[in-house]
Amino acid sequence: MKLSHIFLLNLVLFWSCTNDSADQSSVNQKIAEVETNLIVPVYFEGDSSWTIEERMEHYGVPGESLAVIHNGELAWSKTYGVTDKELKTPVTGRTLFQAASISKPVSAYAALRLVEQGKIDMNADIN
Repeated sequence: MKLSHIFLLNLVLFWSCTNDSADQSSVNQKIAEVETNLIVPVYFEGDSSWTIEERMEHYGVPGESLAVIHNGELAWSKTYGVTDKELKTPVTGRTLFQAASISKPVSAYAALRLVEQGKIDMNADIN
């Protein structure tokens, strides 16, 4: 299950909008592309792709929140499912999730951005 979450985060982090001045219909189209074109870890030509809901059901994930960042800014975000299968409380933009191992690539990305901006030196002695 962790592998699918890492794959999904990497997909979201590296997926970018092609038009900076995209209107709402273009954004909605991009959201639909992300939601309906998930592939299995090993993809064979001709295999069907999964929707986010199908992937969540397959791995038993009751709910999740997805955010797409483009050019250092939030492009869009959306929530799926429930916080608890029994209570059926929907996931909202204010629902808190544990970051777990997914925080590692995000932290690495942030550190590399700071290196790129000249704010930190990767070769500096950390002691």
